[in-house]
Amino acid sequence: MNKVDGALRRASRKDADAELQVIVHTDDAHARLPSLKKQGLRVRRVIGLTQTVAGTCRAGNVDDLAQLPFVRRIELDRPVRATRR
Repeated sequence: MNKVDGALRRASRKDADAELQVIVHTDDAHARLPSLKKQGLRVRRVIGLTQTVAGTCRAGNVDDLAQLPFVRRIELDRPVRATRR
């Protein structure tokens, strides 16, 4: 299973030194913070309800984060908009 979102994969290949805002889906967000930080994630917010961590990392660190066994998915942190009905 590919853990890295397609848009994030494309962005990470453009420039390994680029700073990317990401959302990391884990099995236990609070318990995994030390390991995520060790892999270069600068944490902005932890969302315990969804076991996700929002943060910033170098594009070159995306694959290292994806290799962690407790990481379920990584995606770009993009603006969310409400849709009109």
